[in-house]
Amino acid sequence: KDEVIQGVFFCKLTDFPFPVPFTLTAKDSEGKTKVLISGNHPGKDFTAPYSAKKNTTIVLNVLGEDRAKIIVE
Repeated sequence: KDEVIQGVFFCKLTDFPFPVPFTLTAKDSEGKTKVLISGNHPGKDFTAPYSAKKNTTIVLNVLGEDRAKIIVE
């Protein structure tokens, strides 16, 4: 069975003058992608909990641009 890891995704963002759209996605080692959370964020400190299999890539996209990425280990 694949090991599931829980953690907190953290990223420092620009302090936007108003909340901007973001999407946090997970892509597993088999290439399957799913949205973990999406919405609007005002910037500065971004945190979101996650639960994902090892070797999953989690990407934060803000305003259509990938801002941060981690690989779950």
